[in-house]
Amino acid sequence: MISVRHVSKRFGDIVALSEVSFYVPAGVVHGLIGGEGSGKTTCLRLLATLLMPDEGSIVIDERHTATHIWETRRATGYVPDTFGNVRGLTVREYLDFYGSCAGLPRKRRRRRLGEALGLTGLGGREGGRVEELSREDRRRLLLAKAVLHEPRVLLVDEPRGGMDPRVEFELAAAISRVASGGAAVVVASSTVAGVERLCSQASVLDGGRLLRSGSVDELLQAACPRVVWSLRLAGEPGLVASRLAHLEYVADVRVTGDGLRICLDQVQMSRRGLSTESIPPEVIRVVLDQGLRLMSVTSVDEDARDPLARVIENLPG
Repeated sequence: MISVRHVSKRFGDIVALSEVSFYVPAGVVHGLIGGEGSGKTTCLRLLATLLMPDEGSIVIDERHTATHIWETRRATGYVPDTFGNVRGLTVREYLDFYGSCAGLPRKRRRRRLGEALGLTGLGGREGGRVEELSREDRRRLLLAKAVLHEPRVLLVDEPRGGMDPRVEFELAAAISRVASGGAAVVVASSTVAGVERLCSQASVLDGGRLLRSGSVDELLQAACPRVVWSLRLAGEPGLVASRLAHLEYVADVRVTGDGLRICLDQVQMSRRGLSTESIPPEVIRVVLDQGLRLMSVTSVDEDARDPLARVIENLPG
């Protein structure tokens, strides 16, 4: 569905992308992971035909983007990381305008508008003014606009963006539904957490270079396979330790002077949709079911670097 082959992009003397290649099949959510200046947003803009590559080729839905710009745009939905200054329109008017620009007939536009509002959690708020929407609801609206014309490809810049965790979960679920409908989806994120639960495969960018593409499981395993938590308990932790050791995502558990030290496997957690940023609820439940009091839970940072730095530095360049 999306084929990026040896793509390079320069802005004057600045090399934004250098010889980047990856492939995204239909029905898959692919992550672009990288910090500021890594080239991930430039890559999205190239896919959206807002920019053209200086070298290499991009093929979307069996069409070369350089020679089929308008066909590519009709097949693509793009969610940027900023909203822009829109005033004087209701949510319905805003979406109706963009649906008209996409060439949707009135009857189909009305049907798709309702479906997009339902998908993104904006149902019942179509009469509200766009300028009065919260930051989270503006992200919902951008996604609704992007999927209005039922694109074959969806591009999303920073799907998390510091939003309320509930909204992040709902938007991630909406993006997953678009992919399950057969679309190829690419999301760009500056954090590992932004892709680990949403994407099945990812590419890591650093300084415009592609470090590696592969499954998210493989990237996590290669770069930062373990998460360690310290539990301070009131009571005898021995029986709890033996029960926790049977959980598939627990790589190691040890009794310490005042509790437990638990080492969790990131790949196994990711496969179960568990966040690596917090301790799994099942671990807490096992502790409490044994009648112990949980005094504190602390992440043991055995590596002071943030997760993205670990990925970049641990993967071979």
